[in-house]
Formats: sequence, structure tokens, C-alpha cells
Amino acid sequence: MIKAVRALDLPFGDGVTLPLYLLYQTASQETEMIFNGENGDQLFAGWTNKPIIAANIYQFQHPEYQKDFTEQYLQTFHHLYGYEKRIFTSEIYNQLLLNEPREAIQSSLDKEFSTDLLDRLRRATLMLKGAQNIQPRATYLSNENGLWVRSPFCDIDLTQWTFQTSENLFLQQSCEKYILKKSVESWLPSEIVWRKKRGMGVPLTSWCLNSLWLTLGSWLNPTVLKAEGRFLDHLPSQLILGQISGHLRGRRIGEILWLLLIWEVWRVKVLGEDKAKVSLLNPFYIPRPVWQKYANIRANYF
Repeated sequence: MIKAVRALDLPFGDGVTLPLYLLYQTASQETEMIFNGENGDQLFAGWTNKPIIAANIYQFQHPEYQKDFTEQYLQTFHHLYGYEKRIFTSEIYNQLLLNEPREAIQSSLDKEFSTDLLDRLRRATLMLKGAQNIQPRATYLSNENGLWVRSPFCDIDLTQWTFQTSENLFLQQSCEKYILKKSVESWLPSEIVWRKKRGMGVPLTSWCLNSLWLTLGSWLNPTVLKAEGRFLDHLPSQLILGQISGHLRGRRIGEILWLLLIWEVWRVKVLGEDKAKVSLLNPFYIPRPVWQKYANIRANYF
């Protein structure tokens, strides 16, 4: 984990970073150059567009539930947006009020570029999730392992062409990236081309609440967070107990714990910030079932 974090110039909190690092490490033993499909989803309307398209259709039919489009897009990141007051110290929270995240993404969703919903979504996903997250992460991890990486979809002519193409060629009912699949239909077996899209899932909640439990105790315990002064010191334990929000449960718990963990490792190992000594009064040093049972009893009866 520390090697993967050090390979990056930003604290990418996606759990797939670690498996990708190991994959590139293995590939480097057999080759010097790799090709990847990064930006395929962004250019050809991959699966990430479906939830917000469905939300727009629903809200069009039920105006009482309508939300600002920028707000809808921010909700697709599924992390801690909207919970800032419950996770950051007052000093950090006041700074956030001066730096509205909506302003940072409104240019990518600008209607002046296109009034077509799918065009706006593809452009925003390309600018924000592709260019600022997925592609640099793949490049840095590859380079760290001595690999040259090539991304055929990172092509300006191809990109411009896709934004001149009818949206019906990208999404046909529930089938995404339709034109891309048709273009390789004669090259690959149909079960490969037309199989249902699956994300690269990583069992982060299982990792964090089991094998990484003591690691959380080292990096996310209240003493360390309080000394750092960015996050409220009991944020991780409240998250695990479901006290932040009922919406943050299941795999979301692991995703956010991992995000916090990567930030803490990155700020110490890359930025060179000091890390406070771990207090012995650390909830993560107690076996999780025992700690969670005790914490729930206190919450219910005291």
C-alpha cells in the first residue's frame, strides 16, 4: 500500500489502485509496454452515465423531486459530499465554504458546449474522472513499475469525432458503448463483446473491518486525527457504527475508510508531515466485534 501511494502525485482513494499496482508489477516481469482501455467509458458513454440519466427521467416525470443538475452530478461520486460539517474540523469547514466544489465542475457541465444530456455527461466524466483520476493513476502506477503505457482512446481526433456522433450510437436501451462494441464484433468472441459491464470491485469493507483493522488503528485513530486537525477525531468510529448517515453503509463504509487511510499514508509518506504517536486508548486496538458491541450498548443505553 505504501509503495502504491508513493507512486502517485495525488492521494487517489480508489480501492482498485492497489490491485492495479500489483498487476503492473507482474506485467513488468514480461514486457516493457502495455496498452489499456482508459477513456473508453468516458468517450463512448459507459455505465457511469446510467444512474444520472435515470434520475433525470424520473425527475422530469416528478417535478417535485427535481434537483439542480450540478448537485445530481456531485452525488454520483458517492463519498462524503454533503456531510462536510460532520466530518471536518471547524477550521477546515470554514475554508470549504469559501471554495464551493460546484464551481469547479460547472465548466465541464456547461450548456454552452452542448444542450444534449449525454454530451454534457461524457464531457464532464472525461474532464473530471478520466483526465484527473483514471488516466493519471494508470500512468503513474505503470511508470513506477518501469512500464511504458499507451492509451489508444486518449486521442484528440477520436475524442472530437465522438462529440459529433449521434447519442443513439452510444446507448441503445440498456446497452452502453454500442458503436465501440460493434466496431470490434468481428475481432472478438461475442461473449466478450456483449457481456454485461462489471466494475473492478475491491472488498474494501471486508479488508478494513478485518485484516486491516490494526492498520486503521495506526493511521486513523482519534489521537492521530486530532493532532492533524483536518478531520473530526471520531469520524472513523462513527462511520463504522452508522452514526454519520444511514446512507453510508455496506461497501460505502469501506470506500470511505480506505479514502481516509490513503490520505493519511500520503500526507506522511509523500508530503512528509508528522504523524502523532498512537494512543493506547485506541478503539481500533480492541477486536472489532468486542468494540462494536460495547459502542452500540453505550449509544443505546447511555
